[in-house]
Amino acid sequence: MTEPAQNLKEERIRQGLSLQDVFERTRISEGVLRDLEEGNFDRIGTPLLVRGFIRTYSSALGIDAEPILGNHAAEIVACDRQQDGIRGYRRFSLAVANKRRRWSVLATVLVVLVLGSIVTGAWIANRRTKLSMNQSMTNEVIPQEELPSDLPRTPAKTETPTPEPSKQPEQLAVMPTNKVVGPLPIAQIKERSLASSDNKPADVSESSTVQATAQKELKTESSTAARKAEQKSQEEVPLQASQGTEAEAQSEQKPALQTNEHVLSAAASQDVWIQVRVDNKNTYNALMKPGERREWKAQESMQIIIGNAGGLNLKWDGKPLRSLGKSGEVVRFKLPDPKYLEES
Repeated sequence: MTEPAQNLKEERIRQGLSLQDVFERTRISEGVLRDLEEGNFDRIGTPLLVRGFIRTYSSALGIDAEPILGNHAAEIVACDRQQDGIRGYRRFSLAVANKRRRWSVLATVLVVLVLGSIVTGAWIANRRTKLSMNQSMTNEVIPQEELPSDLPRTPAKTETPTPEPSKQPEQLAVMPTNKVVGPLPIAQIKERSLASSDNKPADVSESSTVQATAQKELKTESSTAARKAEQKSQEEVPLQASQGTEAEAQSEQKPALQTNEHVLSAAASQDVWIQVRVDNKNTYNALMKPGERREWKAQESMQIIIGNAGGLNLKWDGKPLRSLGKSGEVVRFKLPDPKYLEES
């Protein structure tokens, strides 16, 4: 026990005071008062606090503290632990700062990973949705029950071409220029003469006789064929003239067949799926991109189904159709229809 502490304790006991009484006067805890009396100044920490407590304790006992502080200044200074406390606090603060920095870096990395995973998952889901939509549009088969009630459900009748009647040999004999084309007996006579020449040995006398007889036969057959052809031509010319007049009269009575084709043109402003059934025969499916144009031709009518009505502009024979619907709306209709041919 140091001398200043011993003096304080002896004076308190002499006055008959307890530590509790001194606490009520100084408001210094009993533990600090006991450390002062026992000389454990190093537990208090700094010389400034030790001097302050000694002055307060001395004033509570009614004695002067300056002689005590002056005589024992070296002992009070020796108990200084302020630098150790400062160094300890510095180490503690640096450790806390480093820990906070590590936690902040880990939190930042975790947030970046979470955001990256969310964005990647959303992109993959959107990509899969688009691919499945495109595949479903291209492979979609619309059943017969989903078509509008006003569309015909009977299969289209295919017209079989009727074979043309075979021309008679008599009609081949007379051409439009009224030239008579008769049979060619010369080729037949030449063939027979060549065949006879191949079968028999060559003889000058016999060949001359054969040629003479062949020429006679040619002349007689050609003259008879010419006479027959003239007779047939004279008989068939009035018949053809009468048939021509009858055909002209029938063509005048029958109205001219209309062969005009209807043209449906489409221009896409968005991704659009369209199905066109032409004349209830052929069906065409198309997945159109923005800016793409297509055309379909028909003799009578078209049945149309659109997967995105707001992203397609249609024209029927060069005339724009009225607004079909909104974006994402599925519409089904048939052309020509006065309801859709009105200009918007």
